[in-house]
Amino acid sequence: MIHGDGKRGTTASRARDAFAEDDVDVVLFGHSHRPSIARKDGRLYVNPGSPTDKRMNPLYSFAILTVDGDRVRARLKFYVSRAA
Repeated sequence: MIHGDGKRGTTASRARDAFAEDDVDVVLFGHSHRPSIARKDGRLYVNPGSPTDKRMNPLYSFAILTVDGDRVRARLKFYVSRAA
């Protein structure tokens, strides 16, 4: 898990670079508040977005990560805040 902030590249590329030499299956990152799920080079990259600050996204979001033995899945959940 990494926040993902920095000055070079994109949030996703900084998250990938942070774990480039590590033996990990999943990288969870944020900073951009842009929800996404991607697989690259056998790894799962998950940005859950934000449940409290959607910024320029149309909806708030969070991720559900499911680990079942050696299988890992992620889902994004989107919603409209009722407090707004």
